[in-house]
Amino acid sequence: MSGVGINPNHDLLDGIRFPNATLPTLMELYSKGASLASISSLTSLPRERIRLMLHGAGVQMRRSLPIYHAPIMELNYDSAMLLGLHAGDGYLSDAWGLAVCNKDKMMGERIITLVRDVLGVEPGIDYRKDNYFTVRSAKPQVFDFFERYGFRRGRKATTVSVPPLVAASADIQVIIGFLNGAFSADGCFSYRRNWNWGQCRFVVSSVSFRDGFVELASKQTWLQVSLLFLPPPHRPQQTSPQHSVHRKLQ
Repeated sequence: MSGVGINPNHDLLDGIRFPNATLPTLMELYSKGASLASISSLTSLPRERIRLMLHGAGVQMRRSLPIYHAPIMELNYDSAMLLGLHAGDGYLSDAWGLAVCNKDKMMGERIITLVRDVLGVEPGIDYRKDNYFTVRSAKPQVFDFFERYGFRRGRKATTVSVPPLVAASADIQVIIGFLNGAFSADGCFSYRRNWNWGQCRFVVSSVSFRDGFVELASKQTWLQVSLLFLPPPHRPQQTSPQHSVHRKLQ
């Protein structure tokens, strides 16, 4: 099959091994010109999963990525979640993109769906050598969406903040959506069964983002957060302190 490369390790993203017959069938259909939508119809697999399977096998994807509709500029759960994910792990330069760990297949599929539904475009996927892949797009309407909410092109690690329209929202779905996206990008959860005690931890470099996250979280009456200042590791190239937001769950 011309233009198709095969990764000898077919353990895909989250460690689940798909049946041997499935992947070659997808590769053959795609190499013969079938679209992801038509392959999805034939196999009953979601398009997001098909794309990730093909990418994981080293298939060179076709680059004619369609535009489905204008971006959804109104705030709702999905658009707020995408903004939270971008604030945590996204970048905006010559293109927009979000980095996802290869093992987190479900998150990758969720982000692709959000890009289609909110931004209205089919994203590209680029695999990196550090066990991550990037969901990306350089369509003008994608820049329009993020710039509307105050994100600008360039370095943002220490300057990012909660978008003012999100911070001012009284819609509980918008608040939860943004917190969900931000925590999915920069948060973690630990639980000690013997103590029946859990902890959520959210670590960022931006003081403004930290304070905005805390303010949003405080709108949830069941959330109480504490702040912990963590000095940066002893690395000459790192000059920005990190800030940790803790929430103990009992």
